[in-house]
Amino acid sequence: MLTDGRKVIVVDTPGTFDTRKSDWETTPEIIRCMELSSPGPHVFLFVVGIGRYTKEEQDAIDRVRAFFGEHILSYAVVVFTCKDVLVHEHLTLNQFIASNTELGTLLSNCNCRYAAISNWDHEIDRNKDVEAIFDLIQCTIQNNEGDYYTLDINDY
Repeated sequence: MLTDGRKVIVVDTPGTFDTRKSDWETTPEIIRCMELSSPGPHVFLFVVGIGRYTKEEQDAIDRVRAFFGEHILSYAVVVFTCKDVLVHEHLTLNQFIASNTELGTLLSNCNCRYAAISNWDHEIDRNKDVEAIFDLIQCTIQNNEGDYYTLDINDY
């Protein structure tokens, strides 16, 4: 429970969509994650490190889309970590995004729902970053009229 009364349940899926794993290895993990978020998640966060949107990360997101269907993007928010790196490289977030066509396409497909969070900035700045992410989550829930994402696990 957050201090403002909002309830948040996070289901982390580290390595679930590792492109080196086969579908038969990942499917039970995905089903378990969906069960943990029953009746279904309101939002999927795609977490990407700034400067690291590699072919492997793109392939992993493609696997997510293939497994869950294209409509998952209606429930997706992209969260960039390491926002502080941009300061050191004298780039804005928009410049970073513009430098990667595939990333720009993903963000466009997610209705441009993205935010960045600093790893090293002061707590006040991090809190602002977190609030921006929660605002996007709330916006996504409203855009989907409060509906949960559902997956027919009988198909798997």
